[in-house]
Amino acid sequence: MKYLFFDIDGTLVDEHKHLPDSTKRTLEKLKENGHFIAIATSRPYVLTYLQAEALKIENYVCDGGDGLVIKNMIVELQPLNLEDCLAVAKECFAHQIPIATSIDTTNNRYSTDGRFIELNTSLKNAFDFVTKADFDVFQAKAIHKMCLHLTMQEEFLIPSLKKVPHYRISPNCILVEAIDKYRGIEKMVDLLNGNHQEIIVFGDGMNDLKMFEQAPYSVAMGNAVEPLKKIASYITADIHADGIEQACKHLGLI
Repeated sequence: MKYLFFDIDGTLVDEHKHLPDSTKRTLEKLKENGHFIAIATSRPYVLTYLQAEALKIENYVCDGGDGLVIKNMIVELQPLNLEDCLAVAKECFAHQIPIATSIDTTNNRYSTDGRFIELNTSLKNAFDFVTKADFDVFQAKAIHKMCLHLTMQEEFLIPSLKKVPHYRISPNCILVEAIDKYRGIEKMVDLLNGNHQEIIVFGDGMNDLKMFEQAPYSVAMGNAVEPLKKIASYITADIHADGIEQACKHLGLI
């Protein structure tokens, strides 16, 4: 049995959130052949749950490796280190850098004003931004993700960034969130008493990079970013050209 972990956007579903017929067919065949299939995503639990339900997948690593769900049962949901996140927030406020913060496992991002979304309109459909004048991040009991409006030239102003997992998604925006999906994958396989050498990961984006660096075998979609393709064990076809099905046939899994 192989343990297959799939990213969602750009890997399982396309830019229109559509699951290709070939991918649906492949997932069903993988199950029939006795393989373990799961999602591995940076999405928060609530969004992953909805997508997994639509895809009929009952196992997933979510929140960038900090959340584990097996057979639709929550095994673990861990927030980020609160002290480190609050240190980042304090430095951002000191330099009037707009931030939006997730304090739960939903897709909500809270801020005291609308400056962050005004400056990052391209993210309007990616997150649910909530503006609350009385929101106080320093009263948060947990922080799961943060969005910072921070240019590359301004990064030196926030030295605490070095303490938290983060990556840049645009010249003006950094996401603070767990980015070690493979850590969650290893935990899940351990809970299933599986062999790490039987793990295969599929992805297309920069947040899959760490997962690809650690997995024994990795499959990059044809539409993947170049850094991912450079370290992949195998590069399959584009998502629009039956990439998942092609890779699984190449590996003799279906």
